[in-house]
Amino acid sequence: MIYAGHVVLTSFITVPNWPWLNKYQLTWLGPVEAERHPKPEKHVASVGKKKSTKQK
Repeated sequence: MIYAGHVVLTSFITVPNWPWLNKYQLTWLGPVEAERHPKPEKHVASVGKKKSTKQK
């Protein structure tokens, strides 16, 4: 009974087309536009490596 209740509750929340969920719709780029705007590269910070600051 508990499982069936959770299934009904989850279906009630996720299945209908709620207006408050569609308030800010995402606009996806088309394939041509996606090629024009490449993905940003992730910069990984080097952990544990220190710059040597030797002065002569």
